[in-house]
Amino acid sequence: MKSATNPIHIRWLIRRDLDRVLQIERASFRNPWNIGDFYAILKHRTVTGIVAEAESSGLVVGYAVYDMRPDRIELINLAVAPDYRLRWIGTQLVWQLHDCCLRGRRNLIRARVSERNLGAQLFFRVRGFVATSIEREPYGEADHDAYRMDYTVAAFGGRFTSTMKGS
Repeated sequence: MKSATNPIHIRWLIRRDLDRVLQIERASFRNPWNIGDFYAILKHRTVTGIVAEAESSGLVVGYAVYDMRPDRIELINLAVAPDYRLRWIGTQLVWQLHDCCLRGRRNLIRARVSERNLGAQLFFRVRGFVATSIEREPYGEADHDAYRMDYTVAAFGGRFTSTMKGS
């Protein structure tokens, strides 16, 4: 997938991307995953990852890791490098998941978002995700809950709502 206003290319995550993905992870989260966490989740046969790569430099500027379930996609992790935020890169990663749902006849994208991460909550809300429940202590920390946020995929040619803002 390419964007005229933001020349990036979405492609599969490969092993040599992991150093850069870890840099983005550390810059994005209070309790970042380590290399072992990435290997552990990516070894599952239904889990895969994609990266957003700047076409001009080949630099990985964002990524998503997700689980392909029969009826939905479970978004496990998504981040964009701080210097590349608010440039629609996160949105393009989610669009890729939306397209994947349409191709696989899935009707839902589900994300878990920390109650402490207001930026992520707003990001998903603006893109049409709806908080459907609260998950109690999913990160193994007392008093740290998360919202389950769902996006229902419609089988039409459009993309999300017209109220989207850059990510």
